[in-house]
Amino acid sequence: MDSRKYLSRIGWAYIAFEAAAMVGILLVIGAAQVMQVLRPDAKLDFNVLTVIGHLAVYALGFPVFYLLMRRIPSWRKKEPQSIKFGTFFVLMIFCFGVTYVADLPRQIIMYGIHLFIEMEEVNPLYEVLGDMKLWMVVVLTVFLAPIMEELMFRKMLVDRLVPFGQKTAVIVSGLSFGLFHGNFHQFFYATALGMVFAYIYSSTGRIRYNILLHMVINIMGGPVLLLLIRGMESEALWAYLGVMVLGLMILASMIASVTIFFLYLRDLTWFPAWKHPQRGFLRTLLRAPGIWAFIAGCMLIFFL
Repeated sequence: MDSRKYLSRIGWAYIAFEAAAMVGILLVIGAAQVMQVLRPDAKLDFNVLTVIGHLAVYALGFPVFYLLMRRIPSWRKKEPQSIKFGTFFVLMIFCFGVTYVADLPRQIIMYGIHLFIEMEEVNPLYEVLGDMKLWMVVVLTVFLAPIMEELMFRKMLVDRLVPFGQKTAVIVSGLSFGLFHGNFHQFFYATALGMVFAYIYSSTGRIRYNILLHMVINIMGGPVLLLLIRGMESEALWAYLGVMVLGLMILASMIASVTIFFLYLRDLTWFPAWKHPQRGFLRTLLRAPGIWAFIAGCMLIFFL
């Protein structure tokens, strides 16, 4: 298959997911409005609607995405490698620190904007999660999101990009993951984590490590942080102590992640490409209509 067509089909698969996901959301909204008309006295639970909406997104979007992606030839590591517990623990600290180190560019940009424009910065993630019950947050951020996102952006995407080289697969997977989040607040750290996760998966061939690491990151940045914020709102002493401990953990992990990065950067191994587009990968990628459609779809979500 021609490389440009190959890459374009990958982009169209993600567009198809977004379109099917939007249909799922509209169906949930429509069903809620019909119920409101038929039963005006019934109260619609926000938490239930949110969970149903997320389930509808993946229930409709993922099968379409999977069917389109499976038709694209993929690579599979012949001899998957295991990660020892000590190594996994170091990776966990590294990934946790990367989340906050990679968010520094966004903070610097927003600080510069605030110097000239008075505006309130809104985190869309916490706008959604803020009113949800804790167990709902756990279901969505700790279980559903890590599993589905790792399957979509590591397992299925990296498997199809590795023939162009491991570095290429890592970079494109990370950027796609950052764009897919659809908001400026999460773009930088999602891109960085996406690259780390892509390297881990392409090196080991085992997606379970990515899912576990993703779950840990989301636990700390979702349920734990939300619990502490709500505790502080009620002026609970344990919440203030928890925030102090979390702050120290974040600072220590940031220092550790930078240290680990520079200590092991030269020891990273990369396997080369065996698929070489005639015009070069970047030029071929930029000539793929499906890729531009995917970028346009993500940017539309950014602005919305």
